[in-house]
Amino acid sequence: MADGDPAARRSFGGKLALSILGIGILALAIFAFLNVDLLDRWGAGLAARFHGGLSLPGTLLVVFVAGVLTSLTPCVYPVLPLAITYLGARSATSRLRAFSLAAAYVAEMVACYTVLGAIAGLTGATFGVATQKWRVYALVASVVVLFGLGMLGVFTIALP
Repeated sequence: MADGDPAARRSFGGKLALSILGIGILALAIFAFLNVDLLDRWGAGLAARFHGGLSLPGTLLVVFVAGVLTSLTPCVYPVLPLAITYLGARSATSRLRAFSLAAAYVAEMVACYTVLGAIAGLTGATFGVATQKWRVYALVASVVVLFGLGMLGVFTIALP
């Protein structure tokens, strides 16, 4: 790394930050693996505390924080390039247009997950039992493979 090269310093700083983050996540995973009983007791204590219910603002705050924490899980990272492509591929001519595209993207995601959550909640154990069948996984995998082939340009998916 050259001393006068700011790009190289930024690159090194970014790699260092990612390395520290990775080590932190690994340490947290090891802690969780080694302390399952402690985490179970902590979860039971939280469940007992919230059993009486929360006020609407309290509930919304808990759900918001849980959503933010969920967005930090590793399964979200592969979707980030798709979101960036969706929002960045369209040349936004103004901040209002960029904000509108981002708002539409978020609204679509909220609607999709709300419907899926409602279906899972209303069907109860049926949803969990259905996802234990290999046929369901085969169907989902087939759809993912088809969309992947479409993204690679093997065929075009034309919308009506």
